[in-house]
Amino acid sequence: MLATPVRPRSPTGQNCGVRKRIVGLATLVALLAIVLFGVPLATLVSTYPRRRAAAELERIADVAAVASRQLAEANRSAMPNENEPRWGSTTRPAAGLRRRPTRG
Repeated sequence: MLATPVRPRSPTGQNCGVRKRIVGLATLVALLAIVLFGVPLATLVSTYPRRRAAAELERIADVAAVASRQLAEANRSAMPNENEPRWGSTTRPAAGLRRRPTRG
C-alpha cells in the first residue's frame, strides 16, 4: 500500500472550518446544559421564599387560633351561667335601681 502524504496544516486558516464547527458545537452544548438545568433550578429557587412565607403565615395563624380559643374559654368560664338568675333572685330590680354589693 502506498502511504498518502499528510498535508501540513496551514497557518493561513485552510482547516478553519472544522475548528469553527467544534467551537460552535461546544457552545451549543454549553448553552443547552444551562437551559436544561439552570431554568428549572431558577424556578425552584424563586418559589422557595414564597413557600417559606406561606408556611410562616400558616404557623402564625395556628398560634392565633389556639390563643383565641383559650381566651374564649377563659371568658366563657368567667361569665355567669345563663341558667342562674343574675340578681340573686328570680326577679329583676326595677329600672334605675341597682343591687347592693354583698359582703362576704
